[in-house]
Amino acid sequence: MSDETSQTGTVDDGSEDEPRVEASTMPDRSDGTTPMRPWGRTLLFVALGLVASIGVAFAGDRALHGGETLRGVVVAERALGGSDEAQVRAALESLDQELGTTPLAIRVRDQAIELDPRSVGFRIDVDAMVARVMASGREGNLGQQLWWWLGRLRKPAAVEVDAQLDTAALDSRLAELERSAIADPPFEGAIEVENDRAVARMPRPGFAIDRQAATDIIAAALKQKVRPEINLPLVQRQPTRGEEAVQMALAVAETLLSGDIELRGELPIDDEADGDAEKDDGKKKKKKRGEPEEEAPQFATFTFTRSDLAKALRSRLVEGGLEIELDAEALEPALATLRKRLERPAVDARFEIDKHDEVSIVPSRAGRKIETAKVAAALMAAAKTVERTGEVPIEVGAEATFTTEAAEALGIKGLVSKFTTTHPAGRPRVKNIHRIADLIDGVLLKPGDRFSINEHVGPRTTAKGFVPAPTIVLGEMEDTIGGGVSQFATTFYNAAFYGGYAILERQPHSYYFRRYPMGTEATLSFPKPDVIIENDTKAGLLIRTFYTPNSITVKFYGDNGGRKVERKKSALFDITDPPVEYIADDTLDPEEEKVKERGKVGWSVNVSRVITYPDGTEKKESRKVTYNPNVRRVRVHSCKIPKGADGYTGRPCPEPEPEEDDDDDDSTADDRKDRKKGDDRGEVVVEMTPEQLADHGGDEDFD
Repeated sequence: MSDETSQTGTVDDGSEDEPRVEASTMPDRSDGTTPMRPWGRTLLFVALGLVASIGVAFAGDRALHGGETLRGVVVAERALGGSDEAQVRAALESLDQELGTTPLAIRVRDQAIELDPRSVGFRIDVDAMVARVMASGREGNLGQQLWWWLGRLRKPAAVEVDAQLDTAALDSRLAELERSAIADPPFEGAIEVENDRAVARMPRPGFAIDRQAATDIIAAALKQKVRPEINLPLVQRQPTRGEEAVQMALAVAETLLSGDIELRGELPIDDEADGDAEKDDGKKKKKKRGEPEEEAPQFATFTFTRSDLAKALRSRLVEGGLEIELDAEALEPALATLRKRLERPAVDARFEIDKHDEVSIVPSRAGRKIETAKVAAALMAAAKTVERTGEVPIEVGAEATFTTEAAEALGIKGLVSKFTTTHPAGRPRVKNIHRIADLIDGVLLKPGDRFSINEHVGPRTTAKGFVPAPTIVLGEMEDTIGGGVSQFATTFYNAAFYGGYAILERQPHSYYFRRYPMGTEATLSFPKPDVIIENDTKAGLLIRTFYTPNSITVKFYGDNGGRKVERKKSALFDITDPPVEYIADDTLDPEEEKVKERGKVGWSVNVSRVITYPDGTEKKESRKVTYNPNVRRVRVHSCKIPKGADGYTGRPCPEPEPEEDDDDDDSTADDRKDRKKGDDRGEVVVEMTPEQLADHGGDEDFD
């Protein structure tokens, strides 16, 4: 056979015993494709099945986690796969709390500190991270999402922590760390003082924290749950200022310290020059005849020594160089005398009353103050002059709370009313009367203002200067702190009464005291009863109090618009005998009684205030005042206590022993009995009018 291939494709290798292998070179399909071998089809089917399975698994996983995070999502080692939005938010807020409260250890050379993350504004942006976590694996096209999903079969998908940081606060903290940990920082030069002389310190290079690198390292470390100690990198830096800037500042400092400096200041008009700590160089003008008296300005000169200036001298870094200044705080001790002489607080206007009850206004005055920084500037300016002198910068201080204009606007013209009551001198109650008078003296009411004695004075205490003194408590006399102040209340009330001012609250005594005007008196205790008035005029009301050892006076100054006041008092009525209290004493003769307390009758009286206004109209205010009777206390034999009275026994009285005749006594037994009875009582009972009965007795030492 030849070596050429036959048309049938049969190959003859010369062996007749071996079977033949035919290789077809013609397509066996009508479409011209080569038929696939059996094993190829198997691989294809396997691949298609795998892809289909992956697709089904991918789609099923997506469907399973609809509205939830996908599998494999991790934030700071926290697995969040399968979490809904609320769970993701809660987990991130918990992570923020954990990372934000775990200190970060930082070291710079040998100095180590713990950095509080919150102190540098570290906080997770929870809202932004919730959105990122929920969208993780769902971004991009379907192929990208599938690839992301397949990648989770090998390892989880970590979502980086998104956090905020206050870089300014961190920079400030790093600056503090630099100052404490780095002994050789860059030095920009300075002017210092030694033995009151200025000395230059020249600039030199040094080390500092690499701020940008340190910020990046710290920001990254704060996002990690595991936080090992980190060392911050340092860099060497050159000073930004040269020696020339320091030399220029030295020249200024030497000029400032070349000698003392004097500042002249105008004295307040109420001050007098003393010449001890400073020189006074002003003189008073002589007043010409007929001219109002005015004082020329007075001045004092204050010296700041070279030592004073040296203690306050400082150099400060400024753009382009060094600046010399005087430190305000260090300068303050040198200003003590100056402040004492030149500064003044604001003074309120006040009303002054002369002995004729004429009212004048002492004007208000604004305060005077001295700003230390401005004094320092004045010293710096004076140091540049040949004379080394200057002026003290005196500022207008606080304005008066009560100005002259406000005082004038009140329209207080003069005395409207006054009232005086008297008392024995030297008793404890007098101290209380004077003390409450001092506390109320000078009260000023604007039109429409109300005034309560109790609200103004408060509880009477020893801390306020009150002392124990007798007071009527539930009809009995007891010592209380502040006893006796009802006398002031009565005096105050009557001044308001006769001034025609509105009286909103007042309570008379339950018992009558003759030192007070009947029906127009007042009792006082805390918190009630009280005396409350209202300034119902168009002018202000100034209340002044005055006292002597045996009297108290209250005066009202203002302008009541011309009101005239008349007091009217009715005759006494509803007169009540005093109740009798019997005290058993069997040592007495049955026919004998001894009076321990005489008692007083009670009664009622109507009192009116008639106010007549300039237009002729009248206003009448009437009140019925009732005074209780005082108990009459009598010592008698127990058999004489009447039925129904406390101590009644019902026993008959013993028969009197017969008396022996006395030849020297011509009187009868009845005459002797009557005389003995009158002598034991020590008084003669006479007929009295109600007014006389009310006034009968001694001066009580209580309210």
